[in-house]
Amino acid sequence: QRRVHGKSGAFRQGTDVRVDERVQELFDLQGLTIPLTLPYVYPRMFPLHLMASAAGTVDDGAVMLPTTEGLSSEKVSSTGVYLMHDLPSCHIFVWIGERVNSKIISYLFNVESAAQIHEASLESTASDRVKNIIAELRRQRPNAYDTLKVIHEKRDSLESLFTQRLVEDKSANGVWSYVEYLCFLHRHIQTKLS
Repeated sequence: QRRVHGKSGAFRQGTDVRVDERVQELFDLQGLTIPLTLPYVYPRMFPLHLMASAAGTVDDGAVMLPTTEGLSSEKVSSTGVYLMHDLPSCHIFVWIGERVNSKIISYLFNVESAAQIHEASLESTASDRVKNIIAELRRQRPNAYDTLKVIHEKRDSLESLFTQRLVEDKSANGVWSYVEYLCFLHRHIQTKLS
Protein backbone atom coordinates (compact mmCIF):
# COMPACT_ATOMS: atom_id res chain seq x y z
CA GLN A 1 0.00 0.00 0.00
CA ARG A 2 1.20 3.46 -0.81
CA ARG A 3 1.34 5.93 2.01
CA VAL A 4 2.19 9.58 2.44
CA HIS A 5 5.78 8.80 3.44
CA GLY A 6 6.17 7.58 -0.15
CA LYS A 7 6.86 11.20 -1.08
CA SER A 8 10.09 11.04 0.90
CA GLY A 9 13.07 10.02 -1.20
CA ALA A 10 13.82 7.24 1.26
CA PHE A 11 10.51 5.50 0.53
CA ARG A 12 9.40 6.79 -2.88
CA GLN A 13 8.97 4.11 -5.50
CA GLY A 14 10.37 4.49 -8.98
CA THR A 15 13.62 5.65 -10.49
CA ASP A 16 13.36 9.41 -9.90
CA VAL A 17 15.52 9.04 -6.75
CA ARG A 18 19.11 7.90 -7.23
CA VAL A 19 20.21 4.95 -5.11
CA ASP A 20 22.83 6.97 -3.23
CA GLU A 21 20.24 9.64 -2.37
CA ARG A 22 17.79 6.99 -1.15
CA VAL A 23 20.43 5.33 1.04
CA GLN A 24 21.53 8.71 2.41
CA GLU A 25 17.95 9.55 3.40
CA LEU A 26 17.52 6.17 5.10
CA PHE A 27 20.71 6.76 7.11
CA ASP A 28 19.54 10.27 7.96
CA LEU A 29 16.23 8.93 9.23
CA GLN A 30 17.94 6.39 11.47
CA GLY A 31 20.02 9.08 13.15
CA LEU A 32 17.22 11.55 13.82
CA THR A 33 15.99 12.39 17.27
CA ILE A 34 12.28 11.85 17.92
CA PRO A 35 11.43 15.60 17.74
CA LEU A 36 13.06 15.85 14.28
CA THR A 37 11.39 12.77 12.79
CA LEU A 38 8.03 14.42 12.06
CA PRO A 39 9.51 17.53 10.40
CA TYR A 40 11.69 15.22 8.30
CA VAL A 41 8.63 13.55 6.78
CA TYR A 42 6.28 16.54 7.12
CA PRO A 43 8.30 19.77 6.73
CA ARG A 44 7.25 22.99 8.39
CA MET A 45 6.02 25.73 6.06
CA PHE A 46 5.59 29.27 7.33
CA PRO A 47 3.56 31.90 5.41
CA LEU A 48 5.82 34.89 6.04
CA HIS A 49 3.40 37.34 4.47
CA LEU A 50 0.79 36.44 7.13
CA MET A 51 2.99 36.16 10.21
CA ALA A 52 1.81 37.71 13.45
CA SER A 53 3.61 40.71 14.90
CA ALA A 54 5.34 38.54 17.54
CA ALA A 55 6.71 36.05 14.98
CA GLY A 56 10.44 36.35 14.49
CA THR A 57 10.91 38.30 17.70
CA VAL A 58 13.01 37.12 20.62
CA ASP A 59 11.25 36.50 23.94
CA ASP A 60 13.30 35.29 26.93
CA GLY A 61 16.06 34.15 24.59
CA ALA A 62 13.73 32.10 22.35
CA VAL A 63 12.63 33.08 18.86
CA MET A 64 8.88 33.03 18.32
CA LEU A 65 8.25 31.07 15.12
CA PRO A 66 5.30 31.95 12.89
CA THR A 67 2.30 29.64 12.67
CA THR A 68 2.70 26.86 10.13
CA GLU A 69 0.59 26.22 7.05
CA GLY A 70 -0.59 22.87 5.75
CA LEU A 71 1.54 21.35 3.01
CA SER A 72 -0.90 21.62 0.13
CA SER A 73 -0.72 23.51 -3.14
CA GLU A 74 -4.16 24.90 -2.25
CA LYS A 75 -2.54 26.75 0.66
CA VAL A 76 0.23 28.30 -1.47
CA SER A 77 -0.81 31.60 -3.04
CA SER A 78 0.90 33.54 -5.82
CA THR A 79 0.51 36.63 -3.65
CA GLY A 80 2.48 35.12 -0.77
CA VAL A 81 5.96 34.39 0.53
CA TYR A 82 6.60 31.03 2.21
CA LEU A 83 9.51 29.64 4.13
CA MET A 84 9.80 25.84 4.19
CA HIS A 85 12.31 23.98 6.32
CA ASP A 86 13.14 20.81 4.38
CA LEU A 87 15.26 18.51 6.51
CA PRO A 88 16.00 15.79 3.89
CA SER A 89 17.63 18.25 1.49
CA CYS A 90 19.15 20.43 4.25
CA HIS A 91 17.50 23.46 2.68
CA ILE A 92 15.42 26.32 3.90
CA PHE A 93 13.33 27.28 0.90
CA VAL A 94 12.03 30.82 0.50
CA TRP A 95 9.26 30.58 -2.11
CA ILE A 96 8.17 33.91 -3.57
CA GLY A 97 4.88 34.14 -5.45
CA GLU A 98 4.89 35.87 -8.81
CA ARG A 99 2.20 38.34 -7.73
CA VAL A 100 3.43 39.22 -4.24
CA ASN A 101 2.92 42.86 -3.28
CA SER A 102 6.09 44.96 -3.34
CA LYS A 103 5.23 46.31 0.15
CA ILE A 104 5.45 42.77 1.54
CA ILE A 105 8.78 42.25 -0.23
CA SER A 106 10.11 45.51 1.19
CA TYR A 107 8.87 44.67 4.71
CA LEU A 108 10.31 41.15 4.76
CA PHE A 109 13.51 41.57 2.76
CA ASN A 110 14.36 45.31 2.68
CA VAL A 111 14.50 45.41 -1.12
CA GLU A 112 12.21 47.05 -3.67
CA SER A 113 11.23 44.05 -5.80
CA ALA A 114 11.18 40.26 -5.65
CA ALA A 115 13.73 40.15 -8.51
CA GLN A 116 16.36 41.53 -6.10
CA ILE A 117 16.07 38.54 -3.74
CA HIS A 118 18.81 35.92 -4.21
CA GLU A 119 20.57 33.40 -1.94
CA ALA A 120 23.77 35.42 -1.94
CA SER A 121 22.15 38.53 -0.51
CA LEU A 122 19.18 37.14 1.41
CA GLU A 123 20.85 36.78 4.80
CA SER A 124 22.21 40.31 4.69
CA THR A 125 19.11 42.07 3.32
CA ALA A 126 16.31 40.17 5.12
CA SER A 127 14.50 41.87 7.98
CA ASP A 128 15.63 41.04 11.51
CA ARG A 129 12.48 38.97 12.05
CA VAL A 130 13.17 36.79 8.99
CA LYS A 131 16.84 36.45 10.00
CA ASN A 132 15.75 35.36 13.49
CA ILE A 133 13.41 32.69 12.09
CA ILE A 134 16.14 31.30 9.85
CA ALA A 135 18.65 31.32 12.71
CA GLU A 136 16.20 29.51 14.99
CA LEU A 137 15.51 26.79 12.41
CA ARG A 138 19.25 26.26 12.04
CA ARG A 139 19.75 26.27 15.82
CA GLN A 140 17.26 23.42 16.14
CA ARG A 141 19.56 21.25 13.99
CA PRO A 142 23.03 21.72 15.48
CA ASN A 143 24.59 18.87 13.46
CA ALA A 144 23.59 20.26 10.05
CA TYR A 145 23.75 23.55 8.23
CA ASP A 146 20.61 24.22 6.22
CA THR A 147 21.32 26.37 3.19
CA LEU A 148 18.91 28.99 1.92
CA LYS A 149 17.35 28.52 -1.49
CA VAL A 150 15.25 31.27 -3.03
CA ILE A 151 12.53 30.08 -5.40
CA HIS A 152 10.65 32.51 -7.58
CA GLU A 153 7.33 31.07 -8.70
CA LYS A 154 7.38 29.72 -12.28
CA ARG A 155 10.98 30.89 -12.78
CA ASP A 156 13.24 28.55 -10.83
CA SER A 157 14.03 24.90 -11.45
CA LEU A 158 14.09 24.25 -7.69
CA GLU A 159 10.34 24.82 -7.58
CA SER A 160 9.83 21.10 -8.25
CA LEU A 161 11.69 20.29 -5.00
CA PHE A 162 9.41 22.67 -3.12
CA THR A 163 6.20 21.28 -4.62
CA GLN A 164 7.40 17.72 -4.06
CA ARG A 165 7.40 18.44 -0.33
CA LEU A 166 3.72 19.46 -0.40
CA VAL A 167 2.79 16.07 1.02
CA GLU A 168 -0.93 16.80 1.35
CA ASP A 169 -1.22 16.77 -2.45
CA LYS A 170 -1.67 13.53 -4.29
CA SER A 171 1.35 12.89 -6.49
CA ALA A 172 1.37 11.83 -10.12
CA ASN A 173 2.61 8.33 -9.25
CA GLY A 174 -0.41 7.59 -7.05
CA VAL A 175 1.14 8.12 -3.61
CA TRP A 176 -1.61 8.99 -1.14
CA SER A 177 -1.98 12.51 0.12
CA TYR A 178 -1.62 13.09 3.85
CA VAL A 179 -5.40 13.36 4.30
CA GLU A 180 -6.02 10.16 2.31
CA TYR A 181 -3.49 8.35 4.47
CA LEU A 182 -5.13 9.58 7.69
CA CYS A 183 -8.54 8.45 6.40
CA PHE A 184 -7.05 5.04 5.55
CA LEU A 185 -5.61 4.75 9.07
CA HIS A 186 -8.94 5.76 10.62
CA ARG A 187 -10.84 3.13 8.59
CA HIS A 188 -8.22 0.50 9.39
CA ILE A 189 -8.41 1.21 13.14
CA GLN A 190 -12.22 1.21 13.06
CA THR A 191 -12.16 -2.18 11.32
CA LYS A 192 -9.79 -3.59 13.94
CA LEU A 193 -11.93 -2.27 16.82
CA SER A 194 -15.19 -3.71 15.48
